[in-house]
Parts: sequence; structure tokens; C-alpha cells
Amino acid sequence: MKAICVASLSMLLAVAVSVAEEPKTKAPTGAFTRKAGDFELTFTFQKEMKLNFLMKNQGGDGMKFESTYTLDKEGKLELTIVKAEKIGEFQDVPEKGTKYSFKIAMKEKKLFLSELKGEHTENAKDLVEGEYEPSK
Repeated sequence: MKAICVASLSMLLAVAVSVAEEPKTKAPTGAFTRKAGDFELTFTFQKEMKLNFLMKNQGGDGMKFESTYTLDKEGKLELTIVKAEKIGEFQDVPEKGTKYSFKIAMKEKKLFLSELKGEHTENAKDLVEGEYEPSK
């Protein structure tokens, strides 16, 4: 009887450990682009949890930034801008240290971005959130 109890407890513990070790969402690799309105937006996921972003309008004005990020198992990405640069006459370039977060999901090689949060994101949600195609 004691052996059955020990075996049962061992199985329960093994199940609990396997549930607790749920795999994390994998970070995407490569570049993903979206056209929204007059803008083209590109996220480039690099090694060592680095993410670059480039946004340009048809006139060539825009911005770019480099950031570091973390990604949790639910797909929530939190980034901190390390360097930002204005391109042309574009306004509203975020400062170094600015933090943003959003959810990401990969489906059929496409990147889906949702739930954008952070400073001055109210007007950016429609532009940034949505489906991104792998860049060629």
C-alpha cells in the first residue's frame, strides 16, 4: 500500500513539473513588414533579444529605433528603446529609455501584433497593430 502511495505521489509530481515547465513563446527571427495608410513599418528581430523598428511614409519621412526586449510565455513583448532617430521631417520620435509593450503571435510565417501599450500610443494603435508579412 505504501508503495502505491509513493508511486501515485511520484506521478502527480511529474505531471505538476511538466505543467510548470510550459515552453515560452519563441522569439521570432528576421524582418516583418506591414503597410498601413501612407506608412511602411518593419520590425527586425535580431539575436540576443534585440529589436529594430523602421517606419517611413511615402515621402521618406519617418523614424527608426533600436531596442532590447523580453518575451513572456503568453507572447507579451516588452521593449526599451536604446537609440532612436528621426528621418526627414517626421515628428514624435521616442526618447532613449522609452518603454512599450505588445502581444505577438506567429501564424503561417506571419507576425501578428496586438495590445500596443506605452507612452503616446493612442494614435499609433491602428497603424502598428495588425498583420506583418515576412520581409523579402
